[in-house]
Amino acid sequence: MTKKHILLAPVCVLIFLFCCAGGIAAFQCDNKFISEGSFRDEVLGRCGPPSMSDTWQEERPVGVYIRDNGQLGALRSVLVTIDRWTYNFGPYQFMQTLTFENAKLIKIEQGKYGY
Repeated sequence: MTKKHILLAPVCVLIFLFCCAGGIAAFQCDNKFISEGSFRDEVLGRCGPPSMSDTWQEERPVGVYIRDNGQLGALRSVLVTIDRWTYNFGPYQFMQTLTFENAKLIKIEQGKYGY
């Protein structure tokens, strides 16, 4: 093995562990990495508009208590905006579905090959 191979081996192992352990936490879009924690405008600037998108709002409880009848009650609730974007990079790459909560990327899911 050459010196180059010895140096590249640990880097390849780290990349594999980063991408495969516990799901996908990042992906590459036009030679720019997108990772969980990025913001919607940042992703839009790096990857352009998604092939498909959907937006909705959910009401989420903040703080809970137990009522006298044993049911859970919310102290208050907040409105969360959810955006789900899908990028289709063509038939030779996997599609990527990104889920944002209040404009922050919280989940990256790898789909099937694009079309």
